[in-house]
Amino acid sequence: MTRLAASLPPRPNESPSPRAIATINPVNRICMNELAMFNSDNTIMNAKNIIKQYYVDKGYLYADVQIIQQDDSALVNSVLLNINIDKKKRVKIKYITFEGNVSDETFHKNLIESNKGWWAKTFKKSPFSDKKLRRAMKETKIKRWYGLFKTSKFIEENYKTDKQKIIAKYNAEGFRDAIISKDSIYKINDELIGIHIVINEGRKYYFRNISWVGNTKYNTTTLSKVLDIKKGEIFNQEELDSKLNGETGVS
Repeated sequence: MTRLAASLPPRPNESPSPRAIATINPVNRICMNELAMFNSDNTIMNAKNIIKQYYVDKGYLYADVQIIQQDDSALVNSVLLNINIDKKKRVKIKYITFEGNVSDETFHKNLIESNKGWWAKTFKKSPFSDKKLRRAMKETKIKRWYGLFKTSKFIEENYKTDKQKIIAKYNAEGFRDAIISKDSIYKINDELIGIHIVINEGRKYYFRNISWVGNTKYNTTTLSKVLDIKKGEIFNQEELDSKLNGETGVS
């Protein structure tokens, strides 16, 4: 429990009390600016939200914060705020599922209909299976009994970054319009959550003809050979930028 003393607005003909004292708990420092100018229930609500977000960012999604007011008998025009925090247990991830990764189904259908041997049909995997997409999420991992080196706790900022990595994976495979159209986090129990991600892949792009303009130093044949991107290859913006920005060997 944290104990604070925060100023109230001065009554008529009274000087304002400047006191706003926080004790040892580091959460106090997070919301001190909010409480220092305490003047309404809205201020208390904002302080509760700040404290709760502090714990959510550390993986305590269901942390409970209660702020109780009482008069401060030691100081005129002030109140004591007792902040009770029950952070509860840190939440871990049990499921990460995907919807809309239809190219995974197309991949397997094309593979089955192809003339490739049994080995390829048995072991070759789509880059957009649920398993591969989960692997692209470097910091957001599901709980596994053998997960000794990777945490499965849910951290909101890491989750946002990992969603961008999913899109980067699609972009690298030619799906330049891919987006996450919706995602949801649902409670399983007080310690476990599930994540469901809906993807809109868009169409797949390929390189076609590449034209050069203003190339007075090198002819088109030389530049195209060094760029080494052929018509019909899967479009990859990152690869194209890398080759155009000095990694082609031409200077």
